[in-house]
Amino acid sequence: MIFNNQKKTKVKYIIYPSEIPQGVFAEIKKYPTIIKKTGCPAVQSIDNKFWYVNSYIDMEIEFGFKNNESYFKYKYNEKIHPKTDFVHNLINSNIFINTAITNGKNYLDLQIGSPYAFITDDKHLEVNTIPPQIEYNNCVYVPGGLKPANWIRTLNSAFILDNPKKPASIKFSVNKPMLSFYFNKPIDLQYTEYDGKIKQYHERSNNIVNYRKKLEENIMKNIIKKRKKKLL
Repeated sequence: MIFNNQKKTKVKYIIYPSEIPQGVFAEIKKYPTIIKKTGCPAVQSIDNKFWYVNSYIDMEIEFGFKNNESYFKYKYNEKIHPKTDFVHNLINSNIFINTAITNGKNYLDLQIGSPYAFITDDKHLEVNTIPPQIEYNNCVYVPGGLKPANWIRTLNSAFILDNPKKPASIKFSVNKPMLSFYFNKPIDLQYTEYDGKIKQYHERSNNIVNYRKKLEENIMKNIIKKRKKKLL
């Protein structure tokens, strides 16, 4: 076989509840393909594997170092968002900035939180975040991946500063992706409510990275043992 023609696997996604109205957050959509026009089996082999979701905030972020201290600042589009503390609180509660020192050098990464998480019963399914089609300068997008069958986790859009002597900038638009996803299998994706067995299992690991490192050492093993056979 030189082309992947796997059948679609069932996946659902949640919008993790908060005090923010869910209508603010866009739906996850399939990246458009033109299979019928091209008739190309290589194009067909990636159908239903690429998905994306647009940003919930229209803004530009700057981040970097000043006087050896990390910082970020932002300016949002006031034609789209009102001048209220609600908007500022939404932004500030979803920007995470971290520094680390490796080989004597300072590294800085910035993450934009999202409320999206995937649920499946397919233990072989993997989802990866890939660079979104937006404008960013002096920073590099940081991809990541996980198997959602055992770990229901919201996914973030992450960037690492390139040249520490200069600031980085990122432009988010409500009409462009903040997150792009690639699955190792074609999927049948639908939205579902955050309740029942999904909520019960998610609560066992929600925010666990804030408390423990090296999760695969007994921590996640014990959580997975308590997973219902079917969540969907």
